[in-house]
Amino acid sequence: MNAQIGKEDIYCPTIGKHSLHESTNDNGYCLIQFAALNNMVIGSTMFPHKNIHKSTWTAPDRLFESQIDHMVIDARHMSDLLDVRSYRGGNVDSDDYLVIARMRAQISNIKKLRGERIRKFFISKLQVENTTNMYVKRLEESLKQSACTGGEIIQ
Repeated sequence: MNAQIGKEDIYCPTIGKHSLHESTNDNGYCLIQFAALNNMVIGSTMFPHKNIHKSTWTAPDRLFESQIDHMVIDARHMSDLLDVRSYRGGNVDSDDYLVIARMRAQISNIKKLRGERIRKFFISKLQVENTTNMYVKRLEESLKQSACTGGEIIQ
């Protein structure tokens, strides 16, 4: 998109304070507006680096550098983003540098059913005779009630 993102304070929730540029160009405003409307953040402006690691494009005369390639991520995953920077040594057939993001993968192991946690059953408690008898009585009552109500089990 060739979007140059500046350091304007009014876009603070969407952009960071560590951009290469001081002011935003027209494509940058479009990118900021897109990110804000979709609850996203521009991650490539969030991390402090030397300017050489912020620039993603150099002009053919090697006199002008710009940060025009950005990493955009959903705001709820912003804490998973560890670092974003450009790498100048990548052997690619382009005048742009590689932009690499390091992310943390947080995978939840809590099983949920329709937004609620699934309750775990302690089967080992069934080895106690009193608990087994109480379970059998409640199960029989529940089955009798479900027969009366048309098949719906009531807890």
